[in-house]
Amino acid sequence: MLRRNFFKTLSLEAIAGAAADGASAAAPSRLRADLIELAGAAALGATAAQQFLRFAESRLTEMDPTYAACVASGAQILAACDALAALAASDAPFAYGFARTTADLCADSRKDCEKFPKIAECATFATAAAACEAACRKAASG
Repeated sequence: MLRRNFFKTLSLEAIAGAAADGASAAAPSRLRADLIELAGAAALGATAAQQFLRFAESRLTEMDPTYAACVASGAQILAACDALAALAASDAPFAYGFARTTADLCADSRKDCEKFPKIAECATFATAAAACEAACRKAASG
């Protein structure tokens, strides 16, 4: 899964580079640049959610219910960010509306993970969720 997100992000960066290179010939639309940025942020959010879920899985197998809310919101973030990255990468106009929903999911997940600031994986995921939330809100408002 991590490899798939790596290649997804890499391809989005290639598209962004091609759009920047083509700027002199024909100015790329503002819509496309926003969607490329949104797709990249969503792909990074999905990657962070996968890494957190790998960490939390071992805790749940030990019957530690402490991370139950974080795992549930992490799974939701993973699904939402993957879907948002796909919508944004395909230039779908619905990406902006779905970005609002994803931002709300990221905010909930960030709040859940901020309850455990001493655990590095939780802090990292909270930071990634906050970054994804900011990018989603920026895209949804613009």
